[in-house]
Amino acid sequence: MGFWKKLLVTVGIASLSASAPAAIKLAEQAAFAANQAVETAKKVDGTVLDYSPNSLKDIDKIVLGIRRGGTSPDEVKGILFILGAYVGEVIIRNIEGSQWSQPKEVQAAGLTAMGVSTNDGIFWNPIGKVHKLLINGEEDSVVHFYNVIKDKNR
Repeated sequence: MGFWKKLLVTVGIASLSASAPAAIKLAEQAAFAANQAVETAKKVDGTVLDYSPNSLKDIDKIVLGIRRGGTSPDEVKGILFILGAYVGEVIIRNIEGSQWSQPKEVQAAGLTAMGVSTNDGIFWNPIGKVHKLLINGEEDSVVHFYNVIKDKNR
């Protein structure tokens, strides 16, 4: 079975795993989901995601491969979620002062959304960025996304 077929087979596992119990704090939920991305990538084709900025090239490769297969975002919601959480964890682990957060507007509306806030006060949406990468292609590279955030936080 090819890489992308194996990846899609794991969607059921990943989407179940990505929805951690509500009692877990936001940062723990994000770390849990990112770990699911690490485990899934390893199981599917041996890809090692090590939380380094360089590993984001693998995220671009995975998502662009799914895109080439003509898969819609709705078909791989769980995979996109865990890959986006992984991107967020890379940001948090490598850009000082970054943390998982929710926009105040979202909290006020009683909704749940997660993203990363940086020292400059900007809220970034790595999960949304992974969705955009699938929809728009290379122009929404998560490698570029990370570099923009890093440059703004020097």
